[in-house]
Amino acid sequence: MTRIFTDGAEMGDILFFDLSASVYATTNSPVPQYSTWCYGSSNNSTGRKFFTALDELYFRGRFRLNSGNSSYTRMPSFYSDNTEIDWVGVDNANHISANSSAGLLLASTDTPLSNGRWYLIECYLKIGDNPNGRFVIYVDGTKHVDFTGDTKPGANATVNNIHIGNAGGNDIAYDDLALNNTSGLMDNSWCGDGIVVKITPSGSGTVNNWSNSGSVSGSANYLYVDEYPSDTTTYTYCSASSTGVKDKYAMSNLGGGIGSITRIFSEARIKKEVADSTTIKLGYLPNGGTDTMSGSVALYTTYAQAIGTSASANPVTGLAWTVADVNALEYVIEMS
Repeated sequence: MTRIFTDGAEMGDILFFDLSASVYATTNSPVPQYSTWCYGSSNNSTGRKFFTALDELYFRGRFRLNSGNSSYTRMPSFYSDNTEIDWVGVDNANHISANSSAGLLLASTDTPLSNGRWYLIECYLKIGDNPNGRFVIYVDGTKHVDFTGDTKPGANATVNNIHIGNAGGNDIAYDDLALNNTSGLMDNSWCGDGIVVKITPSGSGTVNNWSNSGSVSGSANYLYVDEYPSDTTTYTYCSASSTGVKDKYAMSNLGGGIGSITRIFSEARIKKEVADSTTIKLGYLPNGGTDTMSGSVALYTTYAQAIGTSASANPVTGLAWTVADVNALEYVIEMS
């Protein structure tokens, strides 16, 4: 698979971002379009996410311009380290545009975006000198920008991080972020529309071998990991020497109105107490199957986002996930 990231702010924090300034997660200001949480950026705030360098990519995000108009808005901007290369933005009349560094407008649309409304924005970027560069932008499934020419304004032939937010003048919100590269047999083109939702620990799983901060039976472990945003005063834990030891949780059911399920992945907020080489694995137990685990995930001495490998099909049936499949899952965490 070549999905680089998928995120929808559903953990209620900003740990998705590697660097952030005044970005926040919110449930009500503004209200997300579909799911429970979204990100917000007020004046002079941005979230920054790093990834392996790419020269060609597909991005998806849901965006809402809340107030003002600003040519500093980035939805998103693509960077090589600290050098801005290309970005999706709006001008002072809210016309969406493809832009290159040094403030060069590559192409724009005559149709303005309205404040206070959510839009699905998708873009394809190929970095190259004229005539090899390409920048395409869709809004709510309709192509608004299609530029062929120079998208490589300097020596940088790749990008390795995105900035989302603004440098002044516009309060925006964003949600349901995704990024694909062009490698492999899956997730190598447009991300497509998608809504990120979460299911949460709701009961004791089939294995309860970690300890909890309440020093009570492991069958209560799920009660120590079910707060969003995460509550760092209640938690489960395990010794770094306990390789292979697992904890499992029964999970809540998906809500109504769910259409197709394109992928699932396990997520945690976790840290290690000492600076050693401790890692974990994250995964799930499908009904009628066996534990399906990620590779080893690095830990840090401060709380950070940990993500397991995503799966687009149920390993038991080989078919796309159904609501019943997901509702029957157990979450699995393992010391590795």
